Amino acid sequence: MLTNIVDCDFGGLRIGAAVQAAFVPAQESGQMVPVFRLCSGSE
Repeated sequence: MLTNIVDCDFGGLRIGAAVQAAFVPAQESGQMVPVFRLCSGSE
């Protein structure tokens, strides 16, 4: 599954970083799609 990581400094991303799921509306359909955000303290 492909997804997006949002609301973070992409230069700080690391493999194995803790993330949490969030749902945002898709631009075209408005259907809710999953994205991920870094957990607090992971940046």
